[in-house]
Amino acid sequence: MDKKVVKTSEIRIQIGLNADKMPVSLSWETEGQEGGKAQDSKALLLSFFDRQSKDTLKIDL
Repeated sequence: MDKKVVKTSEIRIQIGLNADKMPVSLSWETEGQEGGKAQDSKALLLSFFDRQSKDTLKIDL
């Protein structure tokens, strides 16, 4: 399989926090998205894996 990157995409996530820095709103958008505006969401599960250290970073909102 060819590992050459031929296209990249960007996903933007916006998290609204209250005065106690707790999340109260969550929306996301990406380029080329139909309708052209951010989509509201009720939850987020995000995980990154570091190949070198074999560690993961997880964010659950």
